[in-house]
Amino acid sequence: MKSLDWMRMEKSQRLQRKTPSLIDVLTQTLTIAEYRVAIENLKDADLVINPDIEDIGFWQFDKADQAIAAGEKAASRAVQRSKQTSVLS
Repeated sequence: MKSLDWMRMEKSQRLQRKTPSLIDVLTQTLTIAEYRVAIENLKDADLVINPDIEDIGFWQFDKADQAIAAGEKAASRAVQRSKQTSVLS
């Protein structure tokens, strides 16, 4: 009987500390690779648009409308800043 209690405790402890799945690891790997490429590309950019999409995950396709709206808002701000900068120059 004691071994069953040990097995239950072991399972309970495993459930509490969520071990990343293979999909979690692959997603994180892709995100890191994309980040490195993006940083390299920023060096040559004339204009950078950085939408606030921190709360949208890699696989959350159901939040596409939210991502598009954030992109449009960020693009509008970037264009306004660009216009102000070019007028001041």
